[in-house]
Amino acid sequence: MPQALLGRVHQQLGRQLAASPLQVLYGDEVGFEDMPAVEEVPGARNHFRIVTGESTHFLLAEPTVPDCPYHDFGYAAELHCQAGTLPILNRSIERPRAYFTNTQQHHCCHEDVDEAKHVNLTEENTPRSAVCSGRQNDVFCEIAPFEEYLCCRTCCFQEICTSTQILRLPCISRPQGWWVILV
Repeated sequence: MPQALLGRVHQQLGRQLAASPLQVLYGDEVGFEDMPAVEEVPGARNHFRIVTGESTHFLLAEPTVPDCPYHDFGYAAELHCQAGTLPILNRSIERPRAYFTNTQQHHCCHEDVDEAKHVNLTEENTPRSAVCSGRQNDVFCEIAPFEEYLCCRTCCFQEICTSTQILRLPCISRPQGWWVILV
């Protein structure tokens, strides 16, 4: 974490804090009771508080898997695995909520990823998604409430999410195989 930002946080809080990896928060079974990783600020619609651990932002500068073809709706459509019926061409804060658009490296338009992000957390699937900080009936992806088409490989939560049985990313074995996502 850049020292200037950390210094400002210490000044605002009036105390010193040590940044921890996200895995520490997610590894603590009671870690989310008082502070979920992503939460809409009470009384401030469409404003979110995000716990990013040692990262200064939930977005990574670039994907951890380079040259993924699923940033392109046309390619995904050729393989019959595109999310939706049309590419995301304009940023939107309405449905679908998407800041990144077709072909941008922070955009993903694979249908399996889209479906996994929108799995509602229930008692039945808790064993497969137990590391989430979301509450019952929240969607699996904690970023989805404000960015539905974010490439998981550009998100600071990727290691947490891919450690579950809910999300299997197609960019790992592209394009030969298909992933089956259990919902």
